[in-house]
Order: sequence, then structure tokens, then C-alpha cells
Amino acid sequence: MRVLIIESDPVSARTASEALQARGVDAQVVGDGVEGVEAARTQPPDAIVLSVELGDKPHAGFSFCNRIKKDDALKEIPLLLVSAQASDETLDQHKKLRTRADGYLRKPFDADALLRSLEAIAPGLVEEGDPQPDGSGKTERFGWSGFAAPAATVEDEPLFGEDACAHDEDLDVEALLLGDAKDDAWAGPVAAAPSPAVVVPTPPPAPKPEPNGEALAELRRELEAVRAERDAARKERDSAQKERDAAQQERDRLAALLEEAQRALQKAEAERDELRRKTEAVGALEAKLQELQEGLRARESEVRQLRDRLEQVAQVRQRTQKALQVASQLLESIEFAEDR
Repeated sequence: MRVLIIESDPVSARTASEALQARGVDAQVVGDGVEGVEAARTQPPDAIVLSVELGDKPHAGFSFCNRIKKDDALKEIPLLLVSAQASDETLDQHKKLRTRADGYLRKPFDADALLRSLEAIAPGLVEEGDPQPDGSGKTERFGWSGFAAPAATVEDEPLFGEDACAHDEDLDVEALLLGDAKDDAWAGPVAAAPSPAVVVPTPPPAPKPEPNGEALAELRRELEAVRAERDAARKERDSAQKERDAAQQERDRLAALLEEAQRALQKAEAERDELRRKTEAVGALEAKLQELQEGLRARESEVRQLRDRLEQVAQVRQRTQKALQVASQLLESIEFAEDR
């Protein structure tokens, strides 16, 4: 057997845990409602002990009770709601909801009161304790055990805070606070698994509480606080929606800029590749030009050599012409001498 204890008060959590472990029941303690619901979904327990006061939210347990009893996977788990601050009128109204708890217990409680309350909503979960003076050994279903209730509701946060479901049809906040729930809202105790050894009595319908004027005014003020908180939550939701839309537009704008930048980068890379190809072509042309220049210089050297040879030939021709002239003159002289 395993019981999930959703309790932020360390004293109450230790009392409940030690009482269950002494009876051989495994007790898992979590201090946060969200964590507790997730733990119940992950490994459904045989029973749940849920505190109305969790952390700095004195009414958060009502909201988590509503969640659990609306969850198809968790609603059949016996749930014991414990509280130190909630008024009797508030709790009487809570018992009329379809998402009510299976049992209620006043804090601070002792181990015997806790075990009796759990045995009343989940017969066979814990072993029978010592008989009580009335011989029953159990508390009445939907009844309060332990210490007496405080005289008035502690003014703090609204009954259902930011964790509550604002549009929950099962959670009639006005009926809970103003006492205008329909007479047929009483559904009696939630059916528990039958046990051959224990029979849980069904109590008669409780009389509808008649709040006095001062209590009614206080409850109406609390209702106004709930409505104000609901309106503030809606405004925050709308503001968050606007911020999300603005963030989405900004993300789309940045995505468009990024895409444009990627296209510009691709274009720049293409231009770089083209420039690199042109640079390589220019290098090839420069190499070809250098080769042509070297060939031109070689030809110029050959031309200079040919020019030198032509000059030499011209000089030889001039000398030959002079020699021919001299030879011609000699020949004329010889011929003239012979004639004489």
C-alpha cells in the first residue's frame, strides 16, 4: 500500500508519514501541488492526503483537489483533504461540489485521527487501530476530525488562486463562497472499494449553512478578490499573448533578414569565385606575356647579330670595291704601257 502526501508543512508531513509507516504503509511526501499531481499520474497511489494550504497559497489545495477529481486516471483514488485555516462554511460548500474530496480532517491532527480518516475513505488501507469510545473506530465520511475549526476564515489569498481553472464547470466558485449551491448538489460520499470487514456508513445530507450578514459580506469580498484575480490573470494572459505575437513577428523578421543575408553571402561567394577565376586567367596571360617578352628579347638579339653581320658585309664590300678600283687603275696603267 502507498499513500501520496501533498503537504508543505513539515510537521504535518512528518506526522502523517510516520503514522503510515508505523502501519506498514509506504508514504511519499511532496511539498508542491503540481509535483504531487505529476507524482500521482506517474505512479497512482492507493490514497492521497492533500493539504489545502500549500506554501504561501492558503487555498491552493482546493484547486489541486479539483484537478485530481476531474482527471479520469486519478478521480477514483480516495482523497483526504486536510486544512488548518479553511472555515466550516467554506468546507461545507466544498463538500457539495462534484469535485469534492472523499474525506476531510482538521490540522493539526494526531496519528490516530489520520489513520481513522484514511480507513473511512479507503477501507483496508491501514490496519484497525484501538476501538474508540463510541466503538466505531472511524470518523464519519465527510466529517471533520481532530481539533475544532477556527471561528472565522483567515483573510489571505483568494480561495482559488492562479492554479485554479477559471472556467471549470465542476468548480462553482460562487456557490462555494456565497452558499447558493443547488440543494441537489449533495452527492453523498464517493464510493470506495468494498471491503468484507468494513462497512462505511452513508451520512444523511447535511443542512445547507445559513451564513450571517457579516460572513456573507466577507465571502462576497473574497469572491470579488477572486474575480479581480481572474481578470488580472486574463490581462496577463492577453499581455503574454501580445508579447508572444510580437516575439513571433520579430522572429519572422529576423528569419527574413537571415535569409536575405544568406542570399547576399551566396552572391558574394559566387563573385569571389568568379574573381578568382579571372585572377587565374590574368595570371595565365601574364605568364604568356612574359614568355612572349622573352621570345622578343631573343629575336632582338638575333636582329642585332644580323645587323652586325650586315655592317661587316658592307665594310667588306667597300674594301672590295676599293680594291677593284685600284686593280682597274693598275690594269689601265699596264695597258697604257704596253701601247706605248
